[in-house]
Amino acid sequence: MHRAHRSLWTLTALTILATGLVSQALTGRAGPVSDGMLALSVILLLITGTLLIRVVRYLSRAGTAAESTTPRAHQDRGAAPGHGPTSGRLPTDPP
Repeated sequence: MHRAHRSLWTLTALTILATGLVSQALTGRAGPVSDGMLALSVILLLITGTLLIRVVRYLSRAGTAAESTTPRAHQDRGAAPGHGPTSGRLPTDPP
């Protein structure tokens, strides 16, 4: 999860940078240099935006999966696995 959070912030920064480059290329003087800058910045924006969406989707699924394994989610079954009165005992141990 730590790696995903680091990727989230890195990709967010790169997406903001790419958006600024697109804006700068669009407001600059027309010519081959600004056209090349626009093309590269749009490609960078598409790549970072796509990866950012994938990381956000992963983190949202990981958060949902973590919530479903909490003891609160297991109240309908009595207690979460490993948190009941017999946790830590083997089936052959006396009660």
